Amino acid sequence: IQDAIDAASPGNTITLDAGTYAENVIVNKSVTLQGANVGESCLTGRGAESIIAGPGASGTATVTVVADGVTINGFTITNTLGSFGISSNGVNDLDVQYNIITDIGNNMTGSIASYGVAIAMNGAANTNNVNVANNCLSDIRGGENTSLTGLAAKNNNGSAVAIGAGFSTNNFGITDLTITGNSMTDITACPDLFTDGGKGAYGVLINVGATGSGSVTAPSIQNNEITNLSGHWSHGIGLEGETPGAQVLNNKVSNLADTKGNTDALGVMIEQNDGAASVEIHDNSFTSMAFGIKNLMPYTVDATCNWYEATDAASVDAMNSGDIDYTPWLISGVDNAPGTIGFQPV
Repeated sequence: IQDAIDAASPGNTITLDAGTYAENVIVNKSVTLQGANVGESCLTGRGAESIIAGPGASGTATVTVVADGVTINGFTITNTLGSFGISSNGVNDLDVQYNIITDIGNNMTGSIASYGVAIAMNGAANTNNVNVANNCLSDIRGGENTSLTGLAAKNNNGSAVAIGAGFSTNNFGITDLTITGNSMTDITACPDLFTDGGKGAYGVLINVGATGSGSVTAPSIQNNEITNLSGHWSHGIGLEGETPGAQVLNNKVSNLADTKGNTDALGVMIEQNDGAASVEIHDNSFTSMAFGIKNLMPYTVDATCNWYEATDAASVDAMNSGDIDYTPWLISGVDNAPGTIGFQPV
């Protein structure tokens, strides 16, 4: 694959046959990479796969994107001992669709956080137009070295994130970020106490500007399914940085577990986010978790018409924490289009 990229001209399409490509790929020009299952849903049966299997250690990415105008479509991407499936740094016009991203992260002798898809800024300019859609992300394991304890483990281990946009110290932002139609399941991180290296499991994490001045303006997180997350904490969707105008719509989030006594397994977490007042959270399903929505900011979050696996006022109120306008709420968890990914309420 790398040879084909090196030989290509900007604007070329590179089509890969089914088979396994054991390499770390750097996409440094505007090209389209098409696997054997380009445009084919990963939720149903697919043909033989074009598998990019990253052979690196913790800290490495199977596919690193450093050029604008890149498309990655129709692959299976793994990184058993590394940290990233796809990692981009400060690029515009990135399109990641119809990929199976699985088996990411070394949770035995590894370190640092693991990401299925990581979207980072380069610290010099804003990023625009990033689309992550119709992918299946699974078995993402936070980096961990099980021989370590205490402070050594705390400093070594990392969280596990299916799709992440960040990072917290950045002073630049992202516009036109779309995360839609993705399946995210079996995301795991060290469950130990935080002081012994316990970390979090996330479906979607946006933490741009949590401690810097950057932001992700009006990101769309819609029609995703996020299930089976476990760690010291687990957040289905983390709006844990500046996300003014975020739209969190029609997502199905379920089966989240923590080791804090069922207090930090959350469908949506909002913190370090001065844009919280313009966030909208509607028509989602939150089941089998501690809280559907938790807001740590002093601004009211608009979160009407969500399903909490309950219909009475007391139970719904107990599923929300912080300043949240959750009335009215949905009174049925029936999905009106069960063949469509996400949650479409009756």
